Amino acid sequence: MDAQQILAMLWYSSPTQYRSARKLMADALLLPGRFSHWRVSAERVVTLAESKGVKVERVALDSPAAFKEFCRRMDIDADAQARQSYAMALAAARQK
Repeated sequence: MDAQQILAMLWYSSPTQYRSARKLMADALLLPGRFSHWRVSAERVVTLAESKGVKVERVALDSPAAFKEFCRRMDIDADAQARQSYAMALAAARQK
């Protein structure tokens, strides 16, 4: 039996949380400026992924400081790749 693909996404629960997180990101200018625009875009990604049989895990960014520390430890910029890596690491930890 094939293992189901999983896409972990950092998920923001409020405009305040999104604005705070966006300030940390090296690629902030590439992100939607408003939470509502991010939410619409993120929901589109979820819908598309699920339509292809991919399980989507919404991973809350509960601790921006932990994300910053993750980036520091990994010696990476806080960008899209870092967000994906961090979300996948947290999702994997949940499965244990």
